[in-house]
Amino acid sequence: MKAISDHLFLLIKSMTKAEKRYFTLQAKGFASNKKSNHLLLFELIQNQKLYDEAAIVEQLQGKKVARYLTTAKTQLKELILDSLHEFHLSSDKALQLKRKIHHAGILYEKGFVKESLSLLRKLKRQALREEEYVSLLELTVLKRKIQAGTELKGLKASDIELLYEEESENLQILQNRIDYWKLISDLYHFQFQKGIQRNKKSSSFINKLKKNKLLQSPEKAKSFRARMDYHHIQSALSFMQGDIAAAFESNQAYIDLFESNPIKLQQYPEKYLAVLQNFLLDCNGLKRYDMLQQGLAKMRALPEQKAFNAIPNLAERIFCQSYTLEMNVLLGTKDYSTAIATCVAVEEGLSKFENSISDRNKIILNYLLTYLYIINEDLKKAAACINQILFNADKGILQDLVALVHVLQLLVQYELKNEKYLDSLMDYSFRHLKYKDKLFKLEEVFFKHFKVIAFETSSRRLKKQFLVLKEDLLPLEKDPQEKIAFQYFDLIAWVDSKIERKSFAKVLSI
Repeated sequence: MKAISDHLFLLIKSMTKAEKRYFTLQAKGFASNKKSNHLLLFELIQNQKLYDEAAIVEQLQGKKVARYLTTAKTQLKELILDSLHEFHLSSDKALQLKRKIHHAGILYEKGFVKESLSLLRKLKRQALREEEYVSLLELTVLKRKIQAGTELKGLKASDIELLYEEESENLQILQNRIDYWKLISDLYHFQFQKGIQRNKKSSSFINKLKKNKLLQSPEKAKSFRARMDYHHIQSALSFMQGDIAAAFESNQAYIDLFESNPIKLQQYPEKYLAVLQNFLLDCNGLKRYDMLQQGLAKMRALPEQKAFNAIPNLAERIFCQSYTLEMNVLLGTKDYSTAIATCVAVEEGLSKFENSISDRNKIILNYLLTYLYIINEDLKKAAACINQILFNADKGILQDLVALVHVLQLLVQYELKNEKYLDSLMDYSFRHLKYKDKLFKLEEVFFKHFKVIAFETSSRRLKKQFLVLKEDLLPLEKDPQEKIAFQYFDLIAWVDSKIERKSFAKVLSI
């Protein structure tokens, strides 16, 4: 019974204020003047910070519901789900369409065949306009049922053929949509779990995917949703190969697809928000800062549009995405002094939205903070951010970036002159990356030289070691599989700062 209790508690806590108000009004309506047992149980659970069944039983003493609490909880969960279904029905066109198809079925069952067919013709036009192909299949199933009945006389063979062709075409379009879903799911799984890999296995995966016949032309995508996936896949593959210009073009095409179809933009606001972020990241990579600033203003204005207010945790998402972009702009424009105030705002946001920000976004934001703190020589804060990254990294997210963070951790501890800590940390980091198969070329070169650098006391020999490290890093900067790491962090500039005895910020600004 603990599972029911936990799920019910979490379900109630996940409801918005509007959803809770709607449920409360419904529950009061069913119970006439007396508060229902289900509403009472709902309010008791809602007021708890942690689920405590013993406290609930005690508060229900003397009431009949206390004797069948398990059943009442199950019934309450069903009532809440029914209420949520009704609440979101008005904003979910697919659900509205399914309900009307059901209405057409009821009309047929009651003998109103012509009225049923008239409604189905109307619904077919709506389903085609909205590309609701599952609903179209449900609609044709009902039409077949009507055709099989005895109420219609004079049915032509051409009518049967036409219905067959319609259903076959809908199935083909739906299969095409599923094929693109499979491609993007494989890509997302690879990218989410592994990040941007810097080895032959990654290149093999990308090259194989790029050759897929569905990715040779946008004309292969037979529906709006499939075209969305096409552009998303193309932009992601280009980004993974470090071709930011090509990623920019794909994301621009993706945005154009949305903005030329305003109805679809209203239908998929989350997708638009995601592609806008990716597009602006490309703008940053290409140093198109005017375009980026315009896009940031557009993103921060999205909550003013009704469709975007339906996105869960919109404030948190705008915070994560806009500040990810803003910090990237500060790095790109080398505006390190302004970055100090921005870092404070990001730290405050991470604290404010701690429970609702995804682990992936926590890693990205803390990584950017780390980079800026290292540049501004606030090393203790950089170390704290690195600890946050490595804590969330245990969940297997963005492993390529996390591999580089192990290098940054050593740099920070080296700058803090924690020599006693460095030896064991170096050993642990090396073994950890090797065990996780994340010891890429850059990391191997770094560990090879850093073992000497970390404990060298002679300034002359130290400079020589940094020169040798730089010599070994330079070819990697042009390596197709390694160059992405230098976009994450300019390690060569950091090495130059040690060779030239200048601040990291000054070398970056040259």
